[in-house]
Amino acid sequence: MIPIAAEVTGRIEGGWEFVFAAYAITWATFGLYTLSLWARARREES
Repeated sequence: MIPIAAEVTGRIEGGWEFVFAAYAITWATFGLYTLSLWARARREES
């Protein structure tokens, strides 16, 4: 039998770091995409 070091409660503990990281990556991607569209629009105007 394998000893279990932590009590299994069926809940994720300490998951907020993942949530914050996911939001940061998402917003960074939106920001970079917006900058990309802005740069392309300026290039076509020239």
